[in-house]
Amino acid sequence: MLTIDMLTWDIRDKILFRRIQNNTLPAHQAALLFDGKETLRGNRFYIGHWRDLPPTAPLGCVSSVFLCVLDDDVDWPGPPDETYRNFILFSGTAVNLHNHIVSRLQEYNEWLELLRHEESLAKLAALAAEKTGHPLAIVNSYFQCVAISETGDGCSETLRELRDEGKTNYARARWMLPTEKGALSTERFFLDDGGIRLVDQVIRQEDKTTARILMDCPVDERDSIALGYLDDLTQAIRPRILTDQSLREYFTDALSMLIADIIDQRVTDPDEIEQRRTVIPDMVKGSLYHPIAFKFEKQAQPTPYNYIMGHLKDIFPRSSIAQYNNGLLVLAAKDDYYEELDYDRAHLTELLEQFDGYAGIGSCTTFLTSLRPLYIQAAAATRLGRVFCEDKSQRIFYYRDYSMYMIVDMAIESAVREHKFGNITYLCQPGVMKVIHYDMEYGTDLVRTLRTYLKTGGNASACAQELGVHRNTINYRINLIEDQLGYRINNFTTIQQLGFSFMLLDYEELYLGCDPVSTMGKLNMPTNWDLYISMADKQ
Repeated sequence: MLTIDMLTWDIRDKILFRRIQNNTLPAHQAALLFDGKETLRGNRFYIGHWRDLPPTAPLGCVSSVFLCVLDDDVDWPGPPDETYRNFILFSGTAVNLHNHIVSRLQEYNEWLELLRHEESLAKLAALAAEKTGHPLAIVNSYFQCVAISETGDGCSETLRELRDEGKTNYARARWMLPTEKGALSTERFFLDDGGIRLVDQVIRQEDKTTARILMDCPVDERDSIALGYLDDLTQAIRPRILTDQSLREYFTDALSMLIADIIDQRVTDPDEIEQRRTVIPDMVKGSLYHPIAFKFEKQAQPTPYNYIMGHLKDIFPRSSIAQYNNGLLVLAAKDDYYEELDYDRAHLTELLEQFDGYAGIGSCTTFLTSLRPLYIQAAAATRLGRVFCEDKSQRIFYYRDYSMYMIVDMAIESAVREHKFGNITYLCQPGVMKVIHYDMEYGTDLVRTLRTYLKTGGNASACAQELGVHRNTINYRINLIEDQLGYRINNFTTIQQLGFSFMLLDYEELYLGCDPVSTMGKLNMPTNWDLYISMADKQ
C-alpha cells in the first residue's frame, strides 16, 4: 500500500518540515501543481509554494497531501492552519518536486501491474525481495515453504531453515502460533529471531490462517517502505489463494496436507506427526482410526467435493475428511478394535450412487504412522471389489473381503519387477491346470466342484448341498480331482494353496482380461503390464 515514505525516500534530505497524520495513500492517483487559483479536491497530491495555500484547507481536502516548496524564503511561520494535516515542506523547486513525485507514482503503479500479472509465487517473492531490500518467504499454514527469495548468510534462522529444509521445525512453528492466536484482528506480527526482527504477515480466511509471509526486516528508516511493499505482496497473493482451487487446497487444507505427507512418506517421525495433528482443529481424536478411501468416476462436471464432504461428516460423525490423490479420505474413529464401524450405510450408498463413487474401508490402527499401508488397503478394496464382487451394484467394499487379491497384486508386482515374467499362471499349483484341461477334454465339471469344495472348507456334504448333487457324487469327483492333482486334499494347507491358485486365475481372467489356458507356456501375458506393477497407479 502506497505511503509517503515510498514517494519521498529519495529526497528525504531536502524535506524541512513534515507532518503526516495518515501515512497510507490508497486512493491517490495524481500529483497536481497548484498556484492558489484552482479548486482543491480530496485524494490528490498538491505541489506548489506554501504561500499559495488558502488560509484554511477546504473541508473536502482533509485527505489530500500538500507537498510545498520553500524556495529562497527563510522566514517560514509553519502551516497556515491546523486543517492541513498532511503537509510536507520541501527545499527546492515545485517543478522538481512534481517530477519526482510523478516518477515515483509511475514506478509504484508499474510495480502493482507486475504483481497483478505475475502468476508464479516464486517470482512474486523475488520481486518483493528486490523491492523491499529484505529476503522473504511465502509459507502455507503448516510452515512449509511455497516460495522463497534469494537469502544470504546474514538472514534470520527461520529463513535459512526454510531455504535449506523447505519447512520450519515445529518447535519454531509453535513459537510463532501463540502470538497469532492471541490477536485474530491483527495480521502483522514482529518477532525477535536471534537478534533479527522477523515480520510475520498472516493471511487469513474466516479466522483461519491460510498462509503467511515471513520477511527479515531489521530496524531502520526503510521499515515503513518495506512494509508498504509487503502489504502490496499480501494483497496480490490473498485473492489467488482464495480463488485458485489447487492453491486454495494446498494452502488451506492442513489436514489434507498432513495426510498426504504421511501417505507419501514426506514425514515419518511420530513426534512431528503428533505435533502437526494437535494444531488441526478438525482432526478427530480417537483410540483407533479406520481409513476409508473414496474414488469417483470422471464426469462432465467436476466432482463437488465440498458438498460430498458435508454429507460424509453426517454419515461418519466422528471423522476427519481430507482430499488426497484425486479422491477423498475419511479417518473414522472408534474406541474398540473388535466393534464394527458404525455409520449410515443407506445414506452413504445413496451418496455414492449419486456421484458414481466407490468406498473402500481398510483395517483400523492406533498409529497415524500406519496410514500409508492402510490407505493402500482401502484404495485396493475399491479397485478390487468392483471387479470381484458378485453384486455389481455394490459400492462399499471392505478390505478384509479382498485382502487375498491384494496379495495376488503384490505377487504379480514381484514377479514382474524381480523375476522378469508376467504370467501368474506359473504361480499356481501345477495340478490345477491339469484339472482345467480334464474338464475341457471330457466335458466334466471338476473345476466348479473343486471351487465349491474349497469354499466349504473341504466339507463334502456342504459341497453336495450347494451344488445340488448327492454326497457320493462329490466324493467320486474329488477322487478324480486328486488323481489329476497327484495328492490328496485332506488338510487345511492344501485347501488354502488350491484356493489361492484359483484366486490367481480369477485375477488373471477378470482383472487382467487374459485367458489362463491360452497363456500356458508363455513367459508374459498379452497385457500392458505397466498398468499393474506400480502401487502408485493402483491407488
